[in-house]
Amino acid sequence: MTGLWLPLAATVLATALTYVCCIRAMRKQGGGCTPPPPQPPQGVEEEIHRMREELRLLHEQTSAPQRGDR
Repeated sequence: MTGLWLPLAATVLATALTYVCCIRAMRKQGGGCTPPPPQPPQGVEEEIHRMREELRLLHEQTSAPQRGDR
């Protein structure tokens, strides 16, 4: 019976900490344990799109057979 107290106490403590740190905070502020990630500026999204297109073109160029290759 005494071997059961430590795991039970750890479970109750973890549940209480989860409630205090996360669930109660979500109910009060509409948030959670972590704040939502900030939205990147519009220019960043365009730059990512351009870089992905450039990377795709580079992959196509390197995968195309060369003149000397057979």
